[in-house]
Amino acid sequence: MAFAPVTGWITRLAHAHRLERLDIEPRKIARIGLVAIVGVGYIPCDTEAANLFFQLVSSRYEKSSIIPTSKSAVREVE
Repeated sequence: MAFAPVTGWITRLAHAHRLERLDIEPRKIARIGLVAIVGVGYIPCDTEAANLFFQLVSSRYEKSSIIPTSKSAVREVE
């Protein structure tokens, strides 16, 4: 299980994209049984960030559990 703010997940994927490892990072995240994305809907994002977030969600669709939440008071745990 992993909890992180939406900005944390986007930053992780953006970093992988800069290193030309965007094909690998979603597979690493897919090994996590449950991903909680905290703060969805609170922070406006640009097109690239929205695309990265979509990739995260779509890579887990029908394969692994994902909990998007707008509750900003949840503590980050890894």
